Amino acid sequence: MNKKDNNSKTVLLELITAGIFYLKLIYLDNSVGAYIGDSIYMIFMLFLCWSSTSKD
Repeated sequence: MNKKDNNSKTVLLELITAGIFYLKLIYLDNSVGAYIGDSIYMIFMLFLCWSSTSKD
């Protein structure tokens, strides 16, 4: 059951990551938007790493 929880959570996080990636592509023309998108993306990835390691 715990593995199933992890799998569904991983799929959800992948969808969110893909959404952020597409948002970055859309706003790539705006340098400020690209900078903010990169910052949010990095913070999100750091949070993913932290949450996945803290549970193990």
